[in-house]
Formats: sequence, C-alpha cells, structure tokens
Amino acid sequence: MDNEEEYASPFEPERIAASKPGSVRSYCVSPTNGRLEWIQAKIKRSHLNSGSALSDDIGNFLLAGDKNPFDKPALIIHQSLGGVGNEVYNAFLEGRSFDRETFDNEVESTVYYALKDRDDLSEALVTVKFIFRNDVVTRPYKLAYQVQLPNGDIIENELVNV
Repeated sequence: MDNEEEYASPFEPERIAASKPGSVRSYCVSPTNGRLEWIQAKIKRSHLNSGSALSDDIGNFLLAGDKNPFDKPALIIHQSLGGVGNEVYNAFLEGRSFDRETFDNEVESTVYYALKDRDDLSEALVTVKFIFRNDVVTRPYKLAYQVQLPNGDIIENELVNV
C-alpha cells in the first residue's frame, strides 16, 4: 500500500496561517456534510507545551452531533504538542473503545521526546485520517494516523473508535 497516498488529504485542505497559534497547519472537512475527515500538524520544538485544553464550547458542539452514549470530546493533537482546544478542527468524539494510551504513546510522547532536545528547524509531521462507516455519518469509527519523526522514522497505526 502506498503510504503517501493512504494519508493524503481526501479534499483540498484548508490551510491555517503560520501566524495562528498551534501546530495544526491543514485540515479537510467534507463538502457534503461538514464532518472532519483529515488533519495534519507540523510540530516543532517551539510548539511543545504551547497548546490549550479543549474548550467547553467545542466539547458541547461535538456532543450535539452524531454520538454514542459513552463518547467524550477529545483533542486530536494534544496541547503538549501545540494543539489548540478552541478550534473544532482539532477535536473529535472519542469512543469508549478508543485506545487513548496507544495513541498518546505513539503520537504525543514519541513526538514530544523526539523534538524536545532538537533545534527548532526539526519537525515532526502528524497526519490523522478519519474513517467512517458510510458517507452520511459524522462520527468516525476508526482513526488512521502517521507520525513522521525528524530522524526519518515513521509510525503508522489505525485505532477503532466505537
């Protein structure tokens, strides 16, 4: 399977200006139903510990949509990696089965420690693609992600979110 194609944006991504806070630089929403389908963050050392917690407004917005009884709003790119919690493009409904420990270890912890002692020209690229059961639902049942570290290592995984 061609990894570059597998993690490519499904639509023309929305670009986020470098002057805006946070490490997320682009995302895609479906033109038909507005669901978040893809997000990409370019994380540098300067982004570490610069993010913000998930805001109540974003959490409430997510909980008003397509959800399961035990879902909880969560950040995609953690605040320790410069993820901001006041933008809907950096949040999703985390299902009870979502393996947050694996996600945090492979994304948050690995990227954090790969960048903390490097110069700020080094960066990690985190791409998350949401997988849906059909074209109508707005809640993803899987998250596929790829982490490209400054040393060239790549981590890929897919986690169920039900």
